[in-house]
Amino acid sequence: MDQHDELKVTFGPCCFCGGEIAQTDVDPCRIAVEPVKGGVQFWRCHGACFKERIFPGRYLEPEIF
Repeated sequence: MDQHDELKVTFGPCCFCGGEIAQTDVDPCRIAVEPVKGGVQFWRCHGACFKERIFPGRYLEPEIF
């Protein structure tokens, strides 16, 4: 890489919409799943995509964004 080349950091694709994720105050979000049998798996997503899929009024609304 030449000293004038820019390093591009990407976080995509979003696990919900498939689009690239730009870094903002809330993006990328990270969803973690911890199965009963052990281990952890992470997926990245847009904060807006995650928020659209949470059931409103069911005590699952995100507090941060």
